[in-house]
Amino acid sequence: MDAQAFYSVFIKDWPQTPLSFYDGVYFKCEFCNVTGSIKSRGVCWQIYELLKAGINEIVVSSSGNAGVAYAYYCQKAGIICHVFVPKSIDPIRLSRMQKITDTITVTDNTMHSAAVFATTKKVPYIQQSTDSMATYGYQGLYDELAERVKRKARSVVSGIVSRASDRAEVVLGAVRESKGSGWVIVDDGVLAAHQRLVAMFQDKPQSTISLEGALAYAGYLKAKERGFDLRPHSIVMLT
Repeated sequence: MDAQAFYSVFIKDWPQTPLSFYDGVYFKCEFCNVTGSIKSRGVCWQIYELLKAGINEIVVSSSGNAGVAYAYYCQKAGIICHVFVPKSIDPIRLSRMQKITDTITVTDNTMHSAAVFATTKKVPYIQQSTDSMATYGYQGLYDELAERVKRKARSVVSGIVSRASDRAEVVLGAVRESKGSGWVIVDDGVLAAHQRLVAMFQDKPQSTISLEGALAYAGYLKAKERGFDLRPHSIVMLT
């Protein structure tokens, strides 16, 4: 598949994910994306750029969701994708990946192993945290939210979760400028929030409600409990 065909099929008319409202907060159901997570959005734009550059083989490292998205869209695009995942990977995510590709390596150190493989085989090592193309997908998410909630807000879509990001200072700068802050959530809080989400979304399989989404909701609940100044239109991403 060439780049333009890929864009027309997988990017141009991106289906909006549901935005639900419960108990004073919006929930953006990103688990309804084709590959089951928010990572699809950024990955599609990365694959589009790879096709434009004529690249037909890549290496990625992932703890789960991104690996599933890369494997799925690379298969559609005709790109060979080597996925390095940790031994601690969630079995459900590994199973999803294995249904798409057999080029999966389970290892102790995913990023190091992927980097060594990329250097040895002379294959590009692709990461969302260092690839500006991925942000186009997250800009689309912001646009959906602005349209549905009817409220404009400053976008920090360039802040992609990663333990090592070349955009860390941009994100930290936005937090400082907005006088943002955070909460520490222990495991019990995450699990309690997860059970509340499962109850809210009874029509969805429990496995679609990730602990990452539960962590975000737990943070919202703690902020509300502490009397934090929550603005109208609080949104929890269920990724």
